[in-house]
Amino acid sequence: MRVEVICQNRLGILHSIMGILVEFRINLAKGEVGGDNGNAIYFYAPGMLRIQYSSVKPLIEKLPGVRRVRRISLMPSERRHTELKALLTALDYPVLSINTRGEIIAANLAAARVFGQRVDEVPGLSLNSRVSNVDLMLMIERHNARFNSLPLIIRGRTWLADIAPVYADDAITEDPEASLAGAVITLKPLVPVEQGVPEYNESSVDGFGALYPHGREMRDLLRQAKQLAGLSVPLWITGEDGAGKERLARACHMVSDYAGQAFHKLYCDDAGDAEFAEKLSRFSPDNKAVSGTLYVTDAHRLTPRGRVRLAELYDAWGASGSRLRLMVGSLGDEDEQLMPGRTLTGYRLALPPLRERREGWDNFIEDVLDAVCRQTGKPMPVLDLSAQQALRDYHWPQNLRELERVLMQSVLLAKGKTITRKDLKLPDPASIKGQLNLTLDLDATEMGYKDYCSYIDRELLGALYPNYPSARLLGRRLGLSHTAIANRLRRFGIQES
Repeated sequence: MRVEVICQNRLGILHSIMGILVEFRINLAKGEVGGDNGNAIYFYAPGMLRIQYSSVKPLIEKLPGVRRVRRISLMPSERRHTELKALLTALDYPVLSINTRGEIIAANLAAARVFGQRVDEVPGLSLNSRVSNVDLMLMIERHNARFNSLPLIIRGRTWLADIAPVYADDAITEDPEASLAGAVITLKPLVPVEQGVPEYNESSVDGFGALYPHGREMRDLLRQAKQLAGLSVPLWITGEDGAGKERLARACHMVSDYAGQAFHKLYCDDAGDAEFAEKLSRFSPDNKAVSGTLYVTDAHRLTPRGRVRLAELYDAWGASGSRLRLMVGSLGDEDEQLMPGRTLTGYRLALPPLRERREGWDNFIEDVLDAVCRQTGKPMPVLDLSAQQALRDYHWPQNLRELERVLMQSVLLAKGKTITRKDLKLPDPASIKGQLNLTLDLDATEMGYKDYCSYIDRELLGALYPNYPSARLLGRRLGLSHTAIANRLRRFGIQES
């Protein structure tokens, strides 16, 4: 319980208040003196009961000089800390503070992403050792002045830093170096002069950048994802295999209120209900040590009973006030319905397949190639015209995952600085079998509606099967269960043909 006492600033009043608390055996965890003229006393007694407060309040109010006693929600220092944390979190730019040894004292979420750490892991890190181009603290101490747009290289990337020294005193004394307590640093990305000064793109440093937001559809999707990430309701992420569902889930986790906690991943394989229930039990409300985000992947594989168990677990979280956020990844829309008459409500984000992301394709390929080169430590190669056309013509059944794998293999195995179509090792479009043939003369046949639909079904599966040579792959491509696809393939005899 937190209590505020408004009183006169006189000698001995604090001693009188403490005497009353001692008389009732109330232990204090924290105490503060504040107010405009030092006329307020605050204390935090976590073990104080309501009945104790009812007895203590009138006794304190009878003390000479006491004007008011009331309960409050936060101590002044707690309120300042909470408001500062909310302010820093709302800032798009990376902001951090350091002490005189160059150690990070506090940082917002954007700054944590610059270092590739969680927010709670950043305090204590040495910024001085992570800046490779200057001795940062020596420069701050030597000049003892504000810096604007100072280039800093952090983890191989150049940032423009605005540095404001922080002093121990409200005003700089005659010896400013003696009062220097640290500095507050704001980082901005460095862009070429010819590009002007664009708006800060948060995707460049957070997890959303791993989805390469080129094209209006992807930018709108990620903008919506950032808005939904701050909510606590379930988040449904749909898309084909390899489209980036887990990346989007992790990116939403990084910008949510759960960013400082763990990201748990639960696989939905073909195991039975008992095994899935055992996996879910680790995240029950009784396990107080588990918090953060639970991402359930491949939810389309869940049995009806498994879906019911997932809905029951979510209900139990809500009843117990558990600090867990649910995100679900699946192939299509049918997975939201968990049981007849009951829906696990939430918001949906649908990732488009790679073959539909043609807007800004050249810039998109360049960004993926740059990311691959950074990961492998290889110099940036050049894609010749044949390689560019091959990347554009290929249908990418495994989406973003396959594109990154193809480019990484090409970068690692390329003999020169130029990547050709041959280096990509993609199948020749002319060799892809299974053209869809629907040139059927309806007037010359006596097929009914069902027969004609069956004909289209057979032709479609036959055209796609050479590129998706299993019921599971083909089911993911069409958004159907692998069991339904397997039955169709068996009925049409496609696998044997």
